[in-house]
Amino acid sequence: MAAGVYTVEFEHITIAAASGDYDFFELRPGSAGQPITVVGYEITPTTITGDADEEILRLRWISMLGGTFTTGTGGAAPTPAPTDLTVADASDFAADTMNTAVATTTGTTRNHESFGVNGRVGTGLVWVPPEARITVPGSTNTAILLRLMAAIAADESCSGTVWVKEGM
Repeated sequence: MAAGVYTVEFEHITIAAASGDYDFFELRPGSAGQPITVVGYEITPTTITGDADEEILRLRWISMLGGTFTTGTGGAAPTPAPTDLTVADASDFAADTMNTAVATTTGTTRNHESFGVNGRVGTGLVWVPPEARITVPGSTNTAILLRLMAAIAADESCSGTVWVKEGM
């Protein structure tokens, strides 16, 4: 059974102008029933922009619990990488990055954090203090997402990493 801290990342992916919401990260507990927790993240714009193209990306951390969960589509499904290189086990949780069609649920949706990222600067590395971390139980139809909340005016490329703790 996998446990530990893993990274999930995407690199230099373009968000098309006026294309609507994206799920930068979609994190779903695996079948072993382990909870997952976001312990850190970083979003970095990788496009060189001029002042005329500068804008703020509106992002929100969301959890979805219960009901019928429909995963997003149009992105990638990277393999989470353990931060402890002595760990041979793959993670049990699943991850998608940069889905162009966002996830939905008929269950409970909770908004946890909304923030803006300058399209020229990024977030920098954000370690989430223990009392502010988002954790979801290791059950089906459950996910943690980082969502772009509004279409952007000009194409923007970004890279990102999220650190996810699996297990207690």
